Amino acid sequence: MSSPVYHLALNPASHPLAPVVTPRHLAAVLQAARGGTSAGAAAVWALKIGVAPSGAAALVAPALVAAASSTLGGSRSFSFDTVSITTRGLEDPSLLREQARRQGLDGNPEAPPFKVADAEEFNEGAGEPGAPARGLSGATALAVLDPVRPHPHLGFGGVVAELGLGLVPRAAKLALHRDVRPAVDTPLCAGCGSCLDVCLFDAIRIRAGRAFIDHRECTGCGECMSACFMAGIAPEDDAGVGLFQQAVADSAAGVLSCFPDGGVYLVLLVGLDRYVAGPGKRLPLALDRGRLLAGTDPVAVDQAAWDLLEEACSGNLRNWHGYRQRPEALLARAGEIGLGSRDYRLVEVGPES
Repeated sequence: MSSPVYHLALNPASHPLAPVVTPRHLAAVLQAARGGTSAGAAAVWALKIGVAPSGAAALVAPALVAAASSTLGGSRSFSFDTVSITTRGLEDPSLLREQARRQGLDGNPEAPPFKVADAEEFNEGAGEPGAPARGLSGATALAVLDPVRPHPHLGFGGVVAELGLGLVPRAAKLALHRDVRPAVDTPLCAGCGSCLDVCLFDAIRIRAGRAFIDHRECTGCGECMSACFMAGIAPEDDAGVGLFQQAVADSAAGVLSCFPDGGVYLVLLVGLDRYVAGPGKRLPLALDRGRLLAGTDPVAVDQAAWDLLEEACSGNLRNWHGYRQRPEALLARAGEIGLGSRDYRLVEVGPES
C-alpha cells in the first residue's frame, strides 16, 4: 500500500525567486500528517531543526518552529540539534548553542525550549549509530523539520539522513563515515586551499601546489568535496559510499524505534538555488514554486522529495549540486529493513491563501 505524502505548493506570484513559507503553511501540512501518528495530548515532541553556521540565516525560522510546536502540541515539547562534524562554528556544544541563540532558536519565549541533544556524549566521546542522543530521552514523538540541502555522499540530505545522522552523537557520526575515503584528483586541483579551510580535522595538506588528504586524520565527512569548486575531490571507492548509505539507514531505524508515539517528517523544498557552493558547474533548479512535503513515513517523504528534485534537475541531481551520488542505496536499504515504503501518493493540502 502506498504511503500518503502531504504536499503544499507555494504560490510564487508575490515572491517568484524565493517563495515564503509562513507559519500557516507549515501548520496546514503538519496538521494533515499528524493524524497518522499515535501521539496523544500527553506526547512529548522532540523537534529536530538545523542550526545554521555563523553569518547565515536560520534554516528554519523561529516562527516556523513555534508553529510546528503549537500544531503538534505537548506542553513539554522542545527543539534540538546535535553537534556537527562538518561545519565550523557548530562543532562544539557551546558554539552550537550560541548560534541557536543568535538565530532566535534558543531563549526565545515564542519558541519551544532548545537543547544540544548530544552535549553529554560530546564531553565523554561516547555514542553509537542507531542510538539517539541522550538529550532526547523522555521524548515520545519525533518531528523533523528539514530544509533539503545537497549532501556529498547521499545526493541530498532528507529525512532518513536526519534520523540516521542528525539525531546521533558526534562519535556515532564519525563511526558512520569510516568507510568513506575522499581523494584528490590531482590534475583538477588548483591548490587554492579551500578544502583546508573547511576541514575540522586538519587532514589536508598542500604538497607541490596540490592538496593531499591524510587518511590517518580524515573522517570521511565530505565537507572538502563541498568546498572544491573544481570538483576535484571524490570518494576513492564508490562501494564505500554505498556502505555508508546502508549504515545510515540502519542507524535511522534504530533511532526511530526509540520514539513510541512515532513521528512526523516535513521537508522544505524552498530556496534550493542558494545551495550551490559545491563542485562543478550547476544548473538553476526548475522548481516553479516552493514545496512542503510531510508524512509519517520517512522513506516515502524522501522518495517524493527525490522525485520532485530530479524532475527539476532534468532527471539528474548532479545538475543541481555537482556530486555524482544518488540516495538509491539509502532508500533501498531503508525499505528492506521496514523503515518505510518508497511507494507513495501525493495528497494536496489546501490552496495557498
